[in-house]
Amino acid sequence: CEILKHMAIDGIDSSKFQSQVSLDGISQEEIVNIGYKELVFSAFSPTLPPKIVDQNPEDPLSEFNLAIEATVTKVSNQRFARAENVFSATIPKFDPELFCAMGKVMDSWESARHNEQEFDILEAGLKMPAKIQYVLISTKYHLGNQVEFVELYFKTVEKNEWILALPKLKLDGHSEIRVSLEENIKNLDVSDVRIHAFPDGGLTRVGLFGSNLPHELRPSFLPAEQAQCIRYTEEIPHTKKPLQLLYTPSEEEVEENVKQLINGQEFDALSLAYGGKLVSVTNEHYGPAAQVLSPYMPLSMHDGFESARSRVPGHKEILILKLCTPQVVHRIELDFTYFVNNNPRSVEIYGRLSDSSSWITIVMETNVKPFAANKKAFSVLCQEKLSEIKLVAIPDGGVNRVKAFAFHSGHGIKRKRIN
Repeated sequence: CEILKHMAIDGIDSSKFQSQVSLDGISQEEIVNIGYKELVFSAFSPTLPPKIVDQNPEDPLSEFNLAIEATVTKVSNQRFARAENVFSATIPKFDPELFCAMGKVMDSWESARHNEQEFDILEAGLKMPAKIQYVLISTKYHLGNQVEFVELYFKTVEKNEWILALPKLKLDGHSEIRVSLEENIKNLDVSDVRIHAFPDGGLTRVGLFGSNLPHELRPSFLPAEQAQCIRYTEEIPHTKKPLQLLYTPSEEEVEENVKQLINGQEFDALSLAYGGKLVSVTNEHYGPAAQVLSPYMPLSMHDGFESARSRVPGHKEILILKLCTPQVVHRIELDFTYFVNNNPRSVEIYGRLSDSSSWITIVMETNVKPFAANKKAFSVLCQEKLSEIKLVAIPDGGVNRVKAFAFHSGHGIKRKRIN
């Protein structure tokens, strides 16, 4: 700790270093990890997505929005986009080509996929206490990854307890809903607000308004049971250029690539370079699934398969991939390089025997969350030739590349091509 203090490294608050920690009730195998966490790592600033610097003009409603400049005091997860954005005074901005180390840059609050809790939490203190009468909730630019339901609580000046202000409300993607609160809520002197986002996802803006809201705007705010999500007429911008290197070889090029393989050489039998093909995919909402077979290194989240966020218990996404020719596969590799917060929770992998229509289990359900932004390889014990691979993503998520390695059994000249 003394060395770190002396180095004055940005992102480390040396005042939070501890000199001792209680180890009561901690098992022997956890002592070292807990000790480092409490004594050292608690002083490290969390890794956050970048702040929104290039902003749009102020929202016309911002001068009436009592949530502007609210201070975030607690947030359960802001891995994709910072919680503070939800209280921004500006019109949301979306650049389809802007990415960061955490994924797509969003001018919103967005949490990671696969929340293990029932909902994500955001708590914030208002700049000054106010009576809240109207609420505006926006999911602009979130389509397929928006929060599914939202619930609001208020804390008053008089009582240090949370009061339900807006019961659980269904949200649609890329839309806005305006709600007039119950009369008993409108009279509260609110100091803090708490948002429950079910189960996770993106929430672009939350506006809180009082008696200062212009009278001509009030009819657009309806009681919760009558309020409906209104889809924005503005289309979500698409990229002007591809975010991946597309590879579409001719049959002649594929044949030539295969000829370059040496007898006994390991190669990726799913690669487009050797004739691998995408047979089917259940959902490719954010990226072309065929890119998982590309021989090139991935460039971004869009360079691979990614589905929308699922909201149905037991949901699965399925990719069926055809090998160039039936092969004895000895290793399958999943590349999650650019899926930092949104790779699947777990996967299953099946193989179709070349002389049968039946599928055999190659990999039983396996947790792959720890391999976010990394690769995971599976040894394949089956010694029979496979014609197709079925990848099951549970419950959803993304992967940049899927590779199935085999040893070439043909003859070719002694030169390597794309591997």
